[in-house]
Amino acid sequence: MRAKALSRAHFYWAVREPRFCRQRRLRTKTLRKSPAALLQYFTAALKVTTRWITGISRIRLVSGGLIVCDLGGLRPRLLGRAYQKILESRSSFFREQLNAWLATIRVRAERVVDAGGGANPVKGKVRSWDVEEYVILDNALERQKIQAHIVADLNQALRPADNPRIASRVGVFDVAFCLEVMEYIWNPVVALANLNLLLRDNAHLYVSFPFVYPMHNPRGHDYLRYTQEGVDRLLYETGFQVEDIFVRRIKNEKLLADAYAADRMHGRHDQTVGHTGYCVTATKMHGCAL
Repeated sequence: MRAKALSRAHFYWAVREPRFCRQRRLRTKTLRKSPAALLQYFTAALKVTTRWITGISRIRLVSGGLIVCDLGGLRPRLLGRAYQKILESRSSFFREQLNAWLATIRVRAERVVDAGGGANPVKGKVRSWDVEEYVILDNALERQKIQAHIVADLNQALRPADNPRIASRVGVFDVAFCLEVMEYIWNPVVALANLNLLLRDNAHLYVSFPFVYPMHNPRGHDYLRYTQEGVDRLLYETGFQVEDIFVRRIKNEKLLADAYAADRMHGRHDQTVGHTGYCVTATKMHGCAL
Protein backbone atom coordinates (compact mmCIF):
# COMPACT_ATOMS: atom_id res chain seq x y z
CA MET A 1 0.00 0.00 0.00
CA ARG A 2 2.87 2.33 0.87
CA ALA A 3 4.57 1.62 -2.46
CA LYS A 4 1.36 2.33 -4.38
CA ALA A 5 0.88 5.65 -2.61
CA LEU A 6 4.48 6.60 -3.20
CA SER A 7 4.29 5.93 -6.93
CA ARG A 8 1.09 7.98 -7.15
CA ALA A 9 2.79 10.86 -5.38
CA HIS A 10 5.69 10.70 -7.78
CA PHE A 11 3.23 10.72 -10.70
CA TYR A 12 1.51 13.87 -9.46
CA TRP A 13 4.90 15.52 -8.85
CA ALA A 14 5.91 14.74 -12.43
CA VAL A 15 2.77 16.09 -14.05
CA ARG A 16 2.70 19.23 -11.90
CA GLU A 17 6.17 20.18 -13.05
CA PRO A 18 5.15 21.82 -16.38
CA ARG A 19 4.26 25.51 -16.26
CA PHE A 20 0.56 25.20 -17.01
CA CYS A 21 0.18 22.82 -14.01
CA ARG A 22 2.06 25.16 -11.68
CA GLN A 23 -0.13 28.06 -12.75
CA ARG A 24 -3.49 26.33 -12.37
CA ARG A 25 -2.67 24.06 -9.40
CA LEU A 26 -5.07 21.40 -10.57
CA ARG A 27 -6.16 19.11 -7.78
CA THR A 28 -7.12 15.48 -7.80
CA LYS A 29 -10.75 16.45 -7.27
CA THR A 30 -10.71 18.60 -10.41
CA LEU A 31 -8.95 15.86 -12.27
CA ARG A 32 -11.75 13.39 -11.54
CA LYS A 33 -14.50 15.77 -12.63
CA SER A 34 -12.96 17.45 -15.67
CA PRO A 35 -12.03 15.50 -18.84
CA ALA A 36 -10.06 18.54 -20.01
CA ALA A 37 -7.96 18.49 -16.84
CA LEU A 38 -7.38 14.77 -17.24
CA LEU A 39 -6.15 15.35 -20.77
CA GLN A 40 -3.78 18.05 -19.53
CA TYR A 41 -2.38 15.73 -16.90
CA PHE A 42 -1.94 12.99 -19.48
CA THR A 43 -0.13 15.36 -21.84
CA ALA A 44 2.23 16.46 -19.08
CA ALA A 45 3.04 12.88 -18.13
CA LEU A 46 3.62 12.04 -21.79
CA LYS A 47 5.96 14.99 -22.07
CA VAL A 48 8.13 13.78 -19.20
CA THR A 49 8.25 10.21 -20.53
CA THR A 50 8.87 10.94 -24.19
CA ARG A 51 11.55 13.53 -23.45
CA TRP A 52 13.48 10.85 -21.58
CA ILE A 53 12.92 8.12 -24.20
CA THR A 54 13.12 9.91 -27.55
CA GLY A 55 14.72 13.29 -27.06
CA ILE A 56 11.55 15.15 -28.14
CA SER A 57 11.95 18.71 -26.95
CA ARG A 58 8.34 19.89 -26.73
CA ILE A 59 4.84 18.45 -26.76
CA ARG A 60 1.94 20.84 -27.13
CA LEU A 61 -1.81 20.38 -26.97
CA VAL A 62 -3.88 21.89 -29.77
CA SER A 63 -7.60 22.04 -30.46
CA GLY A 64 -9.41 18.77 -30.82
CA GLY A 65 -7.20 16.97 -28.34
CA LEU A 66 -4.39 16.48 -30.88
CA ILE A 67 -0.96 16.08 -29.31
CA VAL A 68 1.81 17.48 -31.51
CA CYS A 69 5.48 16.62 -30.95
CA ASP A 70 8.12 19.19 -31.83
CA LEU A 71 11.50 17.52 -32.32
CA GLY A 72 13.51 20.70 -32.29
CA GLY A 73 15.88 19.28 -34.89
CA LEU A 74 16.55 16.05 -32.94
CA ARG A 75 15.86 12.67 -34.51
CA PRO A 76 14.00 10.31 -32.11
CA ARG A 77 16.19 7.49 -30.89
CA LEU A 78 13.57 4.79 -30.45
CA LEU A 79 10.63 5.67 -32.73
CA GLY A 80 12.32 4.77 -36.04
CA ARG A 81 9.84 3.74 -38.74
CA ALA A 82 6.88 4.62 -36.51
CA TYR A 83 7.98 8.26 -36.47
CA GLN A 84 8.41 8.20 -40.26
CA LYS A 85 4.79 7.03 -40.57
CA ILE A 86 3.71 9.97 -38.38
CA LEU A 87 5.46 12.41 -40.70
CA GLU A 88 3.94 10.76 -43.78
CA SER A 89 0.47 10.99 -42.25
CA ARG A 90 0.87 14.79 -42.16
CA SER A 91 1.80 14.95 -45.86
CA SER A 92 -0.58 16.13 -48.56
CA PHE A 93 -2.36 13.60 -50.75
CA PHE A 94 -0.25 15.01 -53.59
CA ARG A 95 2.95 14.04 -51.75
CA GLU A 96 1.54 10.69 -50.62
CA GLN A 97 1.10 9.69 -54.26
CA LEU A 98 4.71 10.60 -55.01
CA ASN A 99 5.89 8.48 -52.07
CA ALA A 100 3.76 5.56 -53.26
CA TRP A 101 5.32 5.80 -56.72
CA LEU A 102 8.85 5.96 -55.31
CA ALA A 103 8.14 2.90 -53.18
CA THR A 104 7.81 0.83 -56.38
CA ILE A 105 11.24 1.81 -57.77
CA ARG A 106 14.29 -0.41 -57.38
CA VAL A 107 17.55 1.44 -57.90
CA ARG A 108 20.62 -0.59 -58.78
CA ALA A 109 23.28 1.54 -60.42
CA GLU A 110 26.88 2.59 -60.22
CA ARG A 111 26.17 6.32 -60.22
CA VAL A 112 22.98 8.26 -59.43
CA VAL A 113 22.44 12.03 -59.68
CA ASP A 114 19.62 13.67 -57.71
CA ALA A 115 18.73 17.07 -59.17
CA GLY A 116 17.22 19.25 -56.47
CA GLY A 117 17.90 16.60 -53.83
CA GLY A 118 19.64 18.88 -51.35
CA ALA A 119 16.42 19.78 -49.54
CA ASN A 120 14.61 16.48 -50.09
CA PRO A 121 16.98 13.62 -51.03
CA VAL A 122 15.48 10.57 -52.70
CA LYS A 123 17.79 8.13 -50.95
CA GLY A 124 15.80 6.08 -48.46
CA LYS A 125 12.45 6.61 -50.19
CA VAL A 126 12.66 4.01 -52.95
CA ARG A 127 11.93 0.30 -52.64
CA SER A 128 15.58 -0.75 -52.82
CA TRP A 129 18.88 1.09 -53.12
CA ASP A 130 22.11 -0.45 -54.41
CA VAL A 131 24.24 2.50 -55.50
CA GLU A 132 28.01 3.04 -55.43
CA GLU A 133 28.01 6.82 -55.86
CA TYR A 134 25.18 9.21 -55.01
CA VAL A 135 25.61 12.78 -56.24
CA ILE A 136 23.33 15.71 -55.43
CA LEU A 137 23.00 18.59 -57.88
CA ASP A 138 21.26 21.67 -56.52
CA ASN A 139 21.29 25.45 -56.53
CA ALA A 140 22.00 27.75 -53.61
CA LEU A 141 18.48 29.19 -53.26
CA GLU A 142 17.00 26.76 -50.75
CA ARG A 143 18.07 25.53 -47.34
CA GLN A 144 19.50 22.04 -47.82
CA LYS A 145 19.56 18.94 -45.63
CA ILE A 146 22.53 17.58 -47.55
CA GLN A 147 25.21 19.77 -49.11
CA ALA A 148 25.16 19.58 -52.90
CA HIS A 149 28.13 17.97 -54.61
CA ILE A 150 27.46 20.03 -57.74
CA VAL A 151 26.06 23.57 -57.41
CA ALA A 152 24.35 24.59 -60.63
CA ASP A 153 21.18 26.20 -61.96
CA LEU A 154 19.36 23.83 -64.32
CA ASN A 155 17.80 26.81 -66.09
CA GLN A 156 21.22 27.67 -67.48
CA ALA A 157 22.97 25.35 -69.95
CA LEU A 158 25.75 23.43 -68.25
CA ARG A 159 29.10 24.26 -69.83
CA PRO A 160 31.66 21.53 -69.07
CA ALA A 161 34.47 23.79 -70.33
CA ASP A 162 33.63 26.37 -67.66
CA ASN A 163 33.04 23.99 -64.74
CA PRO A 164 35.54 21.19 -63.98
CA ARG A 165 33.01 19.39 -61.78
CA ILE A 166 30.59 19.22 -64.69
CA ALA A 167 33.28 18.16 -67.16
CA SER A 168 34.08 15.04 -65.12
CA ARG A 169 30.38 14.13 -64.86
CA VAL A 170 29.26 14.28 -68.49
CA GLY A 171 27.65 11.02 -69.62
CA VAL A 172 28.57 8.99 -66.53
CA PHE A 173 25.31 8.63 -64.57
CA ASP A 174 23.10 5.54 -64.84
CA VAL A 175 20.05 7.08 -63.14
CA ALA A 176 18.79 10.63 -62.59
CA PHE A 177 16.05 11.84 -60.24
CA CYS A 178 14.38 15.22 -60.58
CA LEU A 179 11.52 15.28 -58.07
CA GLU A 180 9.29 18.25 -57.19
CA VAL A 181 11.65 20.56 -59.07
CA MET A 182 10.03 21.30 -62.44
CA GLU A 183 7.60 23.89 -61.08
CA TYR A 184 10.64 26.01 -60.10
CA ILE A 185 12.14 25.71 -63.59
CA TRP A 186 11.43 28.59 -65.99
CA ASN A 187 13.46 27.00 -68.80
CA PRO A 188 12.36 23.33 -68.88
CA VAL A 189 13.94 22.48 -72.26
CA VAL A 190 17.37 23.55 -71.02
CA ALA A 191 16.85 21.83 -67.66
CA LEU A 192 15.99 18.47 -69.24
CA ALA A 193 18.82 18.87 -71.76
CA ASN A 194 21.20 19.34 -68.83
CA LEU A 195 20.02 16.07 -67.29
CA ASN A 196 20.45 14.43 -70.67
CA LEU A 197 24.05 15.67 -70.74
CA LEU A 198 24.86 14.00 -67.44
CA LEU A 199 23.31 10.63 -68.33
CA ARG A 200 24.85 7.85 -70.36
CA ASP A 201 22.88 6.28 -73.23
CA ASN A 202 19.90 4.15 -72.14
CA ALA A 203 20.07 5.59 -68.63
CA HIS A 204 16.85 6.15 -66.67
CA LEU A 205 15.27 9.44 -65.64
CA TYR A 206 12.64 9.68 -62.89
CA VAL A 207 10.99 13.09 -62.95
CA SER A 208 7.80 14.63 -61.54
CA PHE A 209 5.70 17.38 -63.14
CA PRO A 210 2.88 19.30 -61.39
CA PHE A 211 -0.31 20.06 -63.27
CA VAL A 212 -2.81 21.38 -60.70
CA TYR A 213 -1.25 22.81 -57.56
CA PRO A 214 -1.55 26.21 -55.82
CA MET A 215 1.32 28.68 -55.97
CA HIS A 216 3.71 28.14 -53.09
CA ASN A 217 7.05 29.16 -51.61
CA PRO A 218 9.73 30.15 -52.20
CA ARG A 219 7.94 33.27 -53.35
CA GLY A 220 9.00 34.43 -56.78
CA HIS A 221 10.34 31.05 -57.89
CA ASP A 222 7.18 29.02 -58.61
CA TYR A 223 6.92 29.26 -62.41
CA LEU A 224 5.24 26.49 -64.39
CA ARG A 225 2.60 23.72 -64.55
CA TYR A 226 2.50 20.96 -67.18
CA THR A 227 -0.14 19.00 -69.10
CA GLN A 228 0.45 15.36 -69.96
CA GLU A 229 0.91 16.24 -73.64
CA GLY A 230 3.41 18.91 -72.64
CA VAL A 231 5.37 16.38 -70.58
CA ASP A 232 5.54 13.95 -73.53
CA ARG A 233 6.70 16.65 -75.94
CA LEU A 234 9.32 18.14 -73.62
CA LEU A 235 10.93 14.77 -72.96
CA TYR A 236 10.82 13.81 -76.64
CA GLU A 237 12.49 17.06 -77.72
CA THR A 238 15.27 16.64 -75.14
CA GLY A 239 16.25 13.11 -76.18
CA PHE A 240 14.13 10.96 -73.84
CA GLN A 241 11.59 8.23 -74.48
CA VAL A 242 8.73 7.98 -71.99
CA GLU A 243 8.44 4.47 -70.58
CA ASP A 244 5.72 5.00 -67.99
CA ILE A 245 3.57 7.79 -66.54
CA PHE A 246 2.11 7.57 -63.05
CA VAL A 247 -0.84 9.97 -62.87
CA ARG A 248 -1.41 11.88 -59.65
CA ARG A 249 -5.09 12.64 -59.03
CA ILE A 250 -7.10 14.88 -56.78
CA LYS A 251 -8.77 13.09 -53.89
CA ASN A 252 -12.27 14.30 -54.80
CA GLU A 253 -12.53 14.67 -58.57
CA LYS A 254 -16.15 15.81 -58.40
CA LEU A 255 -15.20 18.96 -56.48
CA LEU A 256 -12.72 19.97 -59.16
CA ALA A 257 -15.15 19.12 -61.97
CA ASP A 258 -17.87 21.18 -60.28
CA ALA A 259 -15.50 24.14 -59.92
CA TYR A 260 -14.71 24.02 -63.64
CA ALA A 261 -18.40 23.72 -64.50
CA ALA A 262 -19.33 26.65 -62.24
CA ASP A 263 -16.95 28.88 -64.21
CA ARG A 264 -18.19 27.39 -67.51
CA MET A 265 -14.70 26.17 -68.42
CA HIS A 266 -14.75 23.84 -71.42
CA GLY A 267 -12.49 20.96 -70.49
CA ARG A 268 -12.32 17.44 -71.79
CA HIS A 269 -15.05 15.08 -70.71
CA ASP A 270 -12.68 12.32 -69.62
CA GLN A 271 -10.58 11.25 -66.66
CA THR A 272 -8.03 14.03 -67.13
CA VAL A 273 -10.31 16.34 -65.15
CA GLY A 274 -8.92 14.80 -61.95
CA HIS A 275 -5.24 14.92 -62.90
CA THR A 276 -2.96 16.94 -60.61
CA GLY A 277 0.48 15.85 -61.79
CA TYR A 278 2.64 13.25 -63.48
CA CYS A 279 5.51 11.07 -62.28
CA VAL A 280 7.45 9.89 -65.31
CA THR A 281 9.93 7.12 -65.99
CA ALA A 282 11.95 7.86 -69.14
CA THR A 283 15.00 6.51 -70.93
CA LYS A 284 17.73 8.55 -72.64
CA MET A 285 17.67 7.64 -76.33
CA HIS A 286 20.14 10.17 -77.74
CA GLY A 287 21.92 13.40 -76.89
CA CYS A 288 20.33 16.82 -77.02
CA ALA A 289 22.25 19.73 -78.51
CA LEU A 290 21.30 23.19 -77.28
